[in-house]
Formats: sequence, structure tokens, C-alpha cells
Amino acid sequence: MSFSTRVAWTPAYELIISLQAFIASKVHKVIDLGPGWVARVKKNLPADFLAETHALDQDRALLERTFFGTDILVWQGPESRDPEGFMAWLASLSPGEIYERLAPHVPEDADLPRDLGATRDAAVKLFRAWHEGYFRGIDSGILTQLAQEASAREIARVAQAPGAGPEAARFVETTTGGVVFEDLPPGLKEIVLVPQFHFQPLNAIGPFRSSIVVGYSPEIGSLAEGEPSADLLRRTKAVADGSRLRILRFLAQSAAEPARSLTDIAAATRLSASTVLHHLLTLRSAGLVRTHFNPRRPDRYSQRRAGFAEMLARLESYAGAGTTPEDGRPE
Repeated sequence: MSFSTRVAWTPAYELIISLQAFIASKVHKVIDLGPGWVARVKKNLPADFLAETHALDQDRALLERTFFGTDILVWQGPESRDPEGFMAWLASLSPGEIYERLAPHVPEDADLPRDLGATRDAAVKLFRAWHEGYFRGIDSGILTQLAQEASAREIARVAQAPGAGPEAARFVETTTGGVVFEDLPPGLKEIVLVPQFHFQPLNAIGPFRSSIVVGYSPEIGSLAEGEPSADLLRRTKAVADGSRLRILRFLAQSAAEPARSLTDIAAATRLSASTVLHHLLTLRSAGLVRTHFNPRRPDRYSQRRAGFAEMLARLESYAGAGTTPEDGRPE
């Protein structure tokens, strides 16, 4: 397995990922923004848009067709890739141009939509309505922090010079807090890491023929002064449960088979598979568990020891502010 890495970001990507988070009702109870965010946003959107997004949520094939290729095209648009510029550029492409841009990148087992022009028009219409009704009004501080995160992370990547191979794999795991790719196709050349906000704490992964785009959840500080970040709350919540602690202990004791399946964990902890999956998502979002993605076998999980040190560092940074290391009393 040999691939290179890079960190990139664009507001147009966050436009797309925020709309996907809004549409996918199955993740509303899982993402940090939660069902309350969805309910508030709905109040500012027209009825026809809500009906259309509801239909997309109910029909996965229609959803995939509507968004098909946008995760690829967003990196090929104008250099700034601001939402307005990206949408105008996308609308200007002919079906032939779209085909030429997508064909080299989509997986071999994926079929391009027959009517690329109509697919493009539907996507642009949806993006414009979402931008007008929601995205253009989000706190600019969110986009600023995402841009700063991408820039700082890319500088760190270049300084580390991970190249390809094990170093690149470690950089992916560290950046994503536990995503491990195994047995990838030989044609894969690059993994692009993109910080994102609306899907936190989930990873949005777009598999393409020569590259994989992975949306990861960076530590974005609370926009309310003095309040703990969602990242810190997520991490401390993860260890405040007996079942999750037992799962971590089981994974730590699995030296002979470092990565264990969902079935293994359920049997060892005497919990249902659905309950284990919920706990693993919580632990995974806290950076305490690795998810091993392998196209030839089910996902497996292992303990990520570095996550404990990261959690303690963030807790000390927030809760220990204003204390001296000598006596721990407020200054």
C-alpha cells in the first residue's frame, strides 16, 4: 500500500457537506449539531425545498445520483472555490466536459448518470437554494477556523515529509483520529484530507479510483467565549460510560488479534451489535478507537492509545487554564 497525502479545504466543499448532513436524517442524532440544528434551519427554508430534500432522504439512489461527482468537481473549479463561484462554474459546464472531468476518477464499478446535464442542473438548483436559505448566513468564524486548520495541517504535513507508505498512513490516522485504510486498490495514488464542520464527529469518505477524499473533524474552538469546545465535550463524554470502558479494555487485551470485528466485541461484552455500534461511534468520534476500512472484509476496530493523551491535553488546556503547575491554584 503506497499513497501520498495532502490537506485541502474550500468553502464549496463545506457547502456540499452541510447540505448532505441536513438531508441525511439517520445522522441527525449522531452529529454534534443535532436535531435541534435541523429544526432551526427548516424554519428558514421554503416548502418545496424541504419536500425535495425529504424525497432525497427517502431514496438513496436518487440522492447518490443528485450528488454524483460533486465531491470530485469541487476540487476542479475556480481556484477560490467560493460557493457562488463554484456553482456558476458548475452550471457553465457542458455534459461532455463533465464526463471528461469525472470519467478518470470514478470507481470502475460506478456508472455515470446518463443525462449529466439534467443531473448537473438538479444539483446546482439544490445548492443555490441551500446557500440562499442557510449557508450564506452561517457564522464566518466557522469557515475561518476551517481554513486555518487546513493551512496549519498542510504546513505540518510538509514539515513531517510523510511521503508515501507507512508514514502517510500514520499521518492519515493522526489527522482523522483513527481512520486506517487497508488493502487498498493498487491504482490509488492520493488521500486528500479535508477539515469539515457540519458532519462532526463523523468522517465523510468519498472513494474514487485514483484518490480518496476524507472529511475529518478538527478541534474547532467554541465560538462562545469561555465555553468548552464540542471536541472536548465529545472526548470526556466517551469515557463516562461503563460499557464503553469495557469495550476499550477488551480491545486493549486483544494482543493476538489487534483489530476486532463488531461481532467479536459484542460477544465479549455481552451487548447487542446495535448497542456496540453506537458505543464504537462514540469512542471513534473521541479518537479512542481506530476503524480499519478494508474493501474485502467488514470493518474492524482497535484501541487507539494516543487518544488518551490527546484527551488529557485538551482537558488540561481548557480546565487547567489560569493555574500554575506548582500548586494548581488559580493565579
